[in-house]
Amino acid sequence: MRKEELVHIHILLVQFKNYCEENGLVSDLTKYTALKISPFEMHRSKEEHKRAIMILCTELVAALNSSTMPPVLERNPRPRKLRSIAC
Repeated sequence: MRKEELVHIHILLVQFKNYCEENGLVSDLTKYTALKISPFEMHRSKEEHKRAIMILCTELVAALNSSTMPPVLERNPRPRKLRSIAC
């Protein structure tokens, strides 16, 4: 993957991180914060962006798995309804 593509993914993940923080879904992403790398730091190496992406993904998934969000099927009954029609 090219560096520009990695930076784009990094930007999207940081936007998702900000959304999760604003809505109280995640609060503590210490490993990613400790890296002190922004997706807008183009002078950083491809490997640094790749590492930041992997750490951010890992922490977001861990935080969202441990949150008290209800499963998607409980929040939205439509998939259950569609599944019962299809089966």
